[in-house]
Amino acid sequence: MSDQSGTEERQMRRTVGFRALDDDVAAIEEVCDEGESPGQLARRLVMAYVARHLTLRRRRRHRRRRPEGGVLAAILGDLGKIGSNINQIARVANASGAMDPAEVRAALGPLDDMRARVAEALRDA
Repeated sequence: MSDQSGTEERQMRRTVGFRALDDDVAAIEEVCDEGESPGQLARRLVMAYVARHLTLRRRRRHRRRRPEGGVLAAILGDLGKIGSNINQIARVANASGAMDPAEVRAALGPLDDMRARVAEALRDA
């Protein structure tokens, strides 16, 4: 017999329970819907809580933290200063013949990539 056959009541084979005071049982029975047992009420409420909790957990897990715009702007400014310093060093090295201009462009490539990524993050922030 497959687990998919039969009523939901038949498929529920496990018991989850808790102890309660007489006054608690009376209060539980008072809030049960018509024809609903305390166990059915408990299951309905617990499953609603579990569904809500799992939904919130999934939302939190998938939420992407947005970087703060001010921090990104400062990083972008610092990367610009670094690029300027590299260019000044490259001019001196190139004028003296100590460095090939292609090497300078290759050295600036990763810096340009970082600046582009930070600028994109700033637009998205």
